[in-house]
Amino acid sequence: MFMSDRSKRIVRCLAVLAVLSVLLGCGAKKKTREELLKEFVNRALTERYLTNDYEAYVNDVDYGVELDTVQQRMVIAMHKQFADYQEKKHGTVAYVRMTDVVKEENDSACFVHYIVVYSDSTEESAVMKVVEENGEWKIKSRN
Repeated sequence: MFMSDRSKRIVRCLAVLAVLSVLLGCGAKKKTREELLKEFVNRALTERYLTNDYEAYVNDVDYGVELDTVQQRMVIAMHKQFADYQEKKHGTVAYVRMTDVVKEENDSACFVHYIVVYSDSTEESAVMKVVEENGEWKIKSRN
């Protein structure tokens, strides 16, 4: 098959681009544990406080036992009930701000301190224990 010089150059350019994209993709920076922790906490707090996605939030919590469907629905209902109470008392959640992360000595657990700010400017401080299990971060509901 005969190819023109122009076609050959285009094929070479495409080959070079393909090789470069593979090389650049392989060199992607791996996220640190701290970056992964921060992403997890931000996602969990957003699910809980800003999007009211209680099911996703409950899935991020380590209750010490596997919840069956009825227990999971009950926990989700409790979160919703508390959120409704807080909304009547203070309005909607304006934003959530992480203020500090204190690591435990074993480095697989830490305490995340955060503030929930409501639309009426009320601020509530809270803390949650987060543990790393099999490379995944989970909110610990009990010690």
